[in-house]
Amino acid sequence: MKSTWISKKYVDSLKSNPQWPVKSFKETVEKDYNTRVSRQQVYRAKDKALKLIEGRFNEQYSRIWDYCEELRKSNPGTTTMVKCDFQQQLGQAKFQRLYVCLGAAKEGFKASACLL
Repeated sequence: MKSTWISKKYVDSLKSNPQWPVKSFKETVEKDYNTRVSRQQVYRAKDKALKLIEGRFNEQYSRIWDYCEELRKSNPGTTTMVKCDFQQQLGQAKFQRLYVCLGAAKEGFKASACLL
């Protein structure tokens, strides 16, 4: 049994519990597949799965600007703001927050607001 195969089989479990102890993970794999695996195999499998999960998150965050553009196209008057912390030494941006105000919500608020 290869660590890559194990990582793909348990990626969802590790996504919900990234702190899953290697010993417990090893016992689960052995019980589920009625086989022996080494601690090193399970350690590598966990590492690969966590890197795969991290990659998915990074990929999704890199598409946040596309999402904002689609919101502005499909909802005229929509305001979106993305706040990132640009790290010079790493040459990349770290996502902090997203602000969205839909154009339809703005217009509805303006139409129903009481005049003072």
